[in-house]
Amino acid sequence: MSEIPDRSPFRAGDRVQMHGYGGSPPGLGQTGFRGVVDGSLGGTILRGITDTGQAWAESWGHIAPEGTPNLSAAPCTCCPDSLWPA
Repeated sequence: MSEIPDRSPFRAGDRVQMHGYGGSPPGLGQTGFRGVVDGSLGGTILRGITDTGQAWAESWGHIAPEGTPNLSAAPCTCCPDSLWPA
């Protein structure tokens, strides 16, 4: 594990989330998660622990500050109010 780069939008201890999408590969990409940043695995990959205790590693572009709504046109699998527009 390496230090989090200065240019990263997140720091160790930050609460983050990643929305999950049904078409993603199995795992956290499908389910989404909420958790905490604890380090870096290189230039743009952050790592941490989910609220359920699972380790994660994702590009910082795939995660968002906790509480960020799903801004994708596709509904996410993790938020109950993420539905296709009527």
